Amino acid sequence: MFLQPAMFYAASAKTEHQAEVNAFINFMINDPEAGAIILSDRGLPASSKVLAAVRDQFPEAPTGLPGGP
Repeated sequence: MFLQPAMFYAASAKTEHQAEVNAFINFMINDPEAGAIILSDRGLPASSKVLAAVRDQFPEAPTGLPGGP
């Protein structure tokens, strides 16, 4: 797994709401409830706790190579 720039969360260092921004980003990355909402829209969850909580909601991965058995 790797992170692409589009998958990062960012906030201005000049925000007047630093605590709220920190709480929001922490929620989006580390909370299983947020993970259940976005699933893999932004790639696989970076948090192993969130990934474990939502793993059963992902479709089965295809097996074998294209054109193979």
